[in-house]
Parts: sequence; C-alpha cells; structure tokens
Amino acid sequence: MKLYVGNDNDVYIRGLRNASDDSYVNDAVLTFTVYDQNGNVLAGAQDIAMSYEAASNGNYRGTISGSPGTTGVTHGTEYRIVIQSSNYNIKFEKSFKAEDRAA
Repeated sequence: MKLYVGNDNDVYIRGLRNASDDSYVNDAVLTFTVYDQNGNVLAGAQDIAMSYEAASNGNYRGTISGSPGTTGVTHGTEYRIVIQSSNYNIKFEKSFKAEDRAA
C-alpha cells in the first residue's frame, strides 16, 4: 500500500474470508483509521467506512480524502493503518511510508 501526499487514496481489502470455514465475508462492517509515527490519528482519516463491492467475493473499499486526510502527511514519514470490523473479530494493521505522486 502507498499513501500519496495531498491526494485521495483508496484502501482495499480483497477476498476477505472467514477463517473457520473459508467462505467469503460479504457482510462485514469495516472502518479504518490512519495513525502517524507517534500514534496520533491523522486528521480526516479516522473511522472511515469501507463499503462492500457489490457482487464481489469479500472485496471492500474506503477512501481517504486528499483534503484534509492527506494534506498533513510528510513525504518519507511512516504511517500505520488499522482496519477493524464491528460485527466480526477482524483487525488488520499495516505500516507504510508516504510518497509524492510522480508527475
């Protein structure tokens, strides 16, 4: 995953499956939050809903808006995204560095 400075950024989960029976999960209620390297929530990037992509097999997408979501990020700085579900025992975490989008 890449976080582009000053741009809208989509966050995806592809093929979410239930660990107990390997079936696709198409009814999860997912949100994500982005944290800076000090553990502070990135302005505009808290509890963003991830929508199920219709007729997919466990695919979800949410968007961090460029304003204010990524306007305060710094190129080369590490950030952490946490994706959670309110109706399943799901929690994902991933760290990444912010980049400038090539012209």
